[in-house]
Amino acid sequence: MALAKVDVATYLAAQGVGTLHTDIFIGDMPDQPSKAIAVQGFAGLSGSIRDGSGIPQMQQPAVQVLTRGATNNQKEADDFAVSAWSVLHLRQTEMNGTEYLWCYPIEDEPIVREKDADGRYLVVFNLNMRRGNPDV
Repeated sequence: MALAKVDVATYLAAQGVGTLHTDIFIGDMPDQPSKAIAVQGFAGLSGSIRDGSGIPQMQQPAVQVLTRGATNNQKEADDFAVSAWSVLHLRQTEMNGTEYLWCYPIEDEPIVREKDADGRYLVVFNLNMRRGNPDV
């Protein structure tokens, strides 16, 4: 089983939002290209749901999706974020070989977090997810 951030980045590429390792990145966002997405781990819901014996039955990873546009172009960053956000409202979906019971953005819409040192808008949203425990 892959990390949830890998599953989400792979899913975004499969949905045509961008290209993995070209404008969709896992973990840190490189300085270039200006228009980019970084999919990162995020502290969300509690990690596992356990049965009466304490054995994990469900995992609840959380992921943050950060987008960036060209210098002083908030619309480009917003539009890129919405293109990712709109394909990540999911139920019973396989991502990168892992079955997810659900995946949904926490916020009602992506939000501007800040501008970087080069004046590029950073727009973010967070995902809560649930998947079965493959070890059970």
